[in-house]
Amino acid sequence: MKFDERVRDIVMIVKKWAKERCINSSKDRTFASYTYVLLCIAYFQKIDPLVLPNLQNKISNLEMFEVDVNVFNKLINEDLSGYYSEKVKFYNDIQKISLYFISKNESSRSELLLGLFKFYGCDYHPEDFI
Repeated sequence: MKFDERVRDIVMIVKKWAKERCINSSKDRTFASYTYVLLCIAYFQKIDPLVLPNLQNKISNLEMFEVDVNVFNKLINEDLSGYYSEKVKFYNDIQKISLYFISKNESSRSELLLGLFKFYGCDYHPEDFI
């Protein structure tokens, strides 16, 4: 099941763009290719109207999958040690989600791509997402 063909196309364009500029290698201290995929997904879950659903937002009539995740305290504060456990809930049945989520976004691939670059180039402020 695919949600939207535009997503794959734009992810491939962004990955090609990064590769051509030699900014897709974590060993060279740039983003890994997978990071660009995640940035695209985050953008498609943020814009209005949505292109992709956020799998952590509650959808009525569907049961969420729950898992315990150990988070190292050092990620929060480098002076701390140990870890704490956090429960993470999300949907993991794409077939069921697709029955409840239909994107109303009618933007072209070009509009979405330009919007993505504008968002991360001009509008993105990390502190808004913490």
